Amino acid sequence: MPASRWHRYAGTSTATKMRWALSVVICVLLTMPAASSAQDVTFGLRPPLNEHERAVLLAKGTPEELFNAGVAYENGRGASHNDTLAAQFYRAAAERGYARAQVNLGKLYSDGQDVSQDYAEVRSWFERAADQGSAEAQYGLGLLYFAKNSVPKDEAQALVWAPKVTEQGLPEAQSNVAFAT
Repeated sequence: MPASRWHRYAGTSTATKMRWALSVVICVLLTMPAASSAQDVTFGLRPPLNEHERAVLLAKGTPEELFNAGVAYENGRGASHNDTLAAQFYRAAAERGYARAQVNLGKLYSDGQDVSQDYAEVRSWFERAADQGSAEAQYGLGLLYFAKNSVPKDEAQALVWAPKVTEQGLPEAQSNVAFAT
């Protein structure tokens, strides 16, 4: 704050100073990028960078730790971007029943970047996560069954997932389901 304006601030009441400080904090918070809750890596996580650390984590890590390592490699946070390693960690967490990892692994197989595109794998992982109540997996299954270029098109099966997704309130799903039905 310039010295020419400091004298005006110094003479204000404590309540005014608190309102001013609060408005600064609010402005800072509003300008910060929003965190994507579905993909955020736990703060402080350092993904395993060498082969030994990866092997230990794959053998002894919790599903959450494995998932976070997968996200770190997929997004290049704390390590170089590597979808192959991301898939390895997602698979380990997914095999231990972690729905978020099952969804992310399905997405990697759907995109086919650094892992082979395989819609049977996509369906398998999305079904496992959908059975656990994952709205994102249910939505993905609906789209998968509705598309012509993936698994055999099955509009009846796609419409089975539509009400489940809309009940959970996934915004993009609600608009697409409304359009399709």
